[in-house]
Amino acid sequence: MCAWTQDGNELNVDQNEGAGYSNISMGYSIPYVAWVESGAPGAGIKGYVKRFVEGNWQQVGNYLNIDVDQHLANVDIAVLNATPYATWEEASDPRQIYVKYYNGSSWVRVGLGSLNNNIFQPAALPSIAFDGATPYVAWQENSGGINTEKIYVKYYDWSAPLGVHPCSWTTLA
Repeated sequence: MCAWTQDGNELNVDQNEGAGYSNISMGYSIPYVAWVESGAPGAGIKGYVKRFVEGNWQQVGNYLNIDVDQHLANVDIAVLNATPYATWEEASDPRQIYVKYYNGSSWVRVGLGSLNNNIFQPAALPSIAFDGATPYVAWQENSGGINTEKIYVKYYDWSAPLGVHPCSWTTLA
């Protein structure tokens, strides 16, 4: 008879903190899970990633946060080959959308600044996917009033002309 089987134990980095908002992605048959954990009172909420290798959950780098004192929420993950990419919203007043990838030793930011269409408006609920080697991120952003949430999509343009700042997030029009 078929049944669900647990892969290892709980994933929490700090066993004394609450965890939530998990997402999962596969890379070469290895599951990668991203989630958030609440910190001590007054501390920021951090985002983490682990992968399941040889029967054990292994932490992938340190926390994802740009600013460790800010709250991270709604982390999403996608894996390109064996490289995990994570996107999330960070409560830096207003909430901003960021992306990082893991280079084998640390999390590296993809692009400069946030992905927000307007950095003065709050953004939320990002998700990430790939078309070949090109990451795409979709998210919700408030455009300045009640019931004014809009959905935006950007992709990361890895090609840059010589002498131009290398690469950028481009709005999909």
